[in-house]
Amino acid sequence: MAGLLMHDWLQLFYDHIGGEIKVLLLMDNFSAHRVGLRDNPPPDNIRIEVLPARSTSVFQPLDEGKICNTKVHYLEHLLAEQRLTFRAARICEESGVEIPEEKPKISIRDAVWWLHDAWVNKVTPTTIQNCFRKSTLYDENYPQEEFVRPEPSEQLRSFYTDVVNDGRIQDAMSLSEVLSPEGEDSPPSSAMPTIGEIVNMYSPITEEDEANEEVQESDKAQVVDWKAGVRSASHILSLLSLINDDTSEFKGNCRRMLETFARNLNQTLVQKSIMDFAPFGSTMLTALCQLQLAYQFVQSQTQSAAPGI
Repeated sequence: MAGLLMHDWLQLFYDHIGGEIKVLLLMDNFSAHRVGLRDNPPPDNIRIEVLPARSTSVFQPLDEGKICNTKVHYLEHLLAEQRLTFRAARICEESGVEIPEEKPKISIRDAVWWLHDAWVNKVTPTTIQNCFRKSTLYDENYPQEEFVRPEPSEQLRSFYTDVVNDGRIQDAMSLSEVLSPEGEDSPPSSAMPTIGEIVNMYSPITEEDEANEEVQESDKAQVVDWKAGVRSASHILSLLSLINDDTSEFKGNCRRMLETFARNLNQTLVQKSIMDFAPFGSTMLTALCQLQLAYQFVQSQTQSAAPGI
């Protein structure tokens, strides 16, 4: 998470709490968190404490039971999606129809929504409160109950069996191994922070912290994915067709959006003609032509609009 995003998240949190309730917010010792706190410190009624370095696993309030419960519900979503795709592929195959998609495509959006549903709708506030009561944050001598992982439900077993069979997966792991991969429950090798880490935690934000954050953001090279771009363009056009708005303000916003797209396209690519994109495939060519037509349409509609739109 970048420092700027952390800054914005903190502001949303401050606005959510308001100015009357007193709360304590615990955060991981991460450079972006520290940068965000420096640039957007909390109001008087909100206290923020950063956990010591390498101590998260020791003080973690969410014990294995709650994490396990969340993972199971998330896995149900994942297996249901995979099962649907594999089953459709097998039906097409048996009917002699061309298979539209052999393997399920799981987007980041899908994963985020599944995790959101598992966490928000399956884990109750009471459960979270109990986790904090049992945490070593408050009492290091609190008797820790050994967690016994529950057996998978019949529905989960059925989903997993169908995915393995319909997906023709060879040498598949057992469902227990999927739910609890080897080494996941191993205790940390060292939980005690060093003197240097403790000093650094309470030291002011340095230029090195900000530089480290920038490096983390730019570690992975950005790869242009034309297919993703075409899908995004198609989604935009679909949304525009559903919006019943004929105001000059809306047309102006559309025009500015399409002008930005055209300008960036000309600045970042060597090709200047729409036909130059033919080698990339008919789908992309069609999407670009649609965008060009949309741009021309919005231009024609906004020529008679008030100046400054």
